[in-house]
Amino acid sequence: MPQGLTDRQWQRFSRGARQLQRDARLPPGDLGVHGSRARGTARSDSDIDVALRVDDRTFHDLAQRALARAPEGTRLRRTMLRRIRNNGQLSSFDLGTEFTNRRQALLDSHVSVPVQFSVLRRGGPFDNGPYIPLDS
Repeated sequence: MPQGLTDRQWQRFSRGARQLQRDARLPPGDLGVHGSRARGTARSDSDIDVALRVDDRTFHDLAQRALARAPEGTRLRRTMLRRIRNNGQLSSFDLGTEFTNRRQALLDSHVSVPVQFSVLRRGGPFDNGPYIPLDS
């Protein structure tokens, strides 16, 4: 269980994360909490980092879908491309407003700290553990 969450919060949070994955039509992958909450080094105000880890092909497909919403030559697209290329990451922001709103309803409501949700390319720069798997 991630540092700072009660068993009840964790159960609700896990169900919400799986529901978010389904509602957003995200592909199967390793869904878990990582970062300071998984390492046990979180401060009371530390966020909760949730990651869906996917293979290269799946990450590429999701990145293309996300980039289709960002017009060529815009600052938005350049920022997204930097996260995708340098970090192997798609953030909640990259996944769109509807995704962010759904994340807030399904995850943020169960905890008193910010939630960060990312899709990570397995083996990419941001794919580092430890990970606490979310219950199926």
